[in-house]
Amino acid sequence: MPVAIDDVKQAFVKAVEDYGCKGEGAIYQTDLKPLTVLAAVGLLPLIDRPAAAPKPVLYVNAMRHNADRRWVLTKVKRAVKIGDFECLVDLNLQEPGPQNGNPFKVLLTAESEGYAGHAKGLAQAKVGDNDLLWDLYKLLIVPSPLRLFVCLSADKYSAIVKRRLEKLAKEYAGQVLRSGDGPAYLWVLVLPTGSLASHQASLFGLKFQGGRSESCGRLSFALG
Repeated sequence: MPVAIDDVKQAFVKAVEDYGCKGEGAIYQTDLKPLTVLAAVGLLPLIDRPAAAPKPVLYVNAMRHNADRRWVLTKVKRAVKIGDFECLVDLNLQEPGPQNGNPFKVLLTAESEGYAGHAKGLAQAKVGDNDLLWDLYKLLIVPSPLRLFVCLSADKYSAIVKRRLEKLAKEYAGQVLRSGDGPAYLWVLVLPTGSLASHQASLFGLKFQGGRSESCGRLSFALG
């Protein structure tokens, strides 16, 4: 059973609560990656794996040497091993060791773009000229059955951010899957820059199969 939109919503609601920015707080650029790590590991029990499978390996960058982020790695060590380097994208959750001759059986990948300023001028921006689009592009071309893309946006830019990200994802639908792969899922979460008590997050999903994409739903919800 694939991860559903309510599963992704609840994973991030729990991540925000565990991270401590629930209520009148706001999410800042440096918060985005640890929040994404907490949510990704929270989704792990919903991913189809053998009951006796060993802990998967989480490859993630730029958290080990920051005290405000390091506690997140300590917390998730109950469920995953921590890799020593970044692997292609911000977050790469993999089975350990060779799997059917392939040493990297990916379970989940994620990109988090915490600088809200990338939303400015997004309507006319090209992929290579905008970090928001570039990070989504990277996420799309790295094979993975489950992808999370998380970013920050002020309310006035939220609509164009969602439109451009969805448009880009659909344009690359034919390249998301390698020949013979099963369906893949992308979840895009646009988080507000203001107080969580008075601003909502937006979430939408796409399923990719046979060179095409279809909607898995969309919703807005409060994190405060």
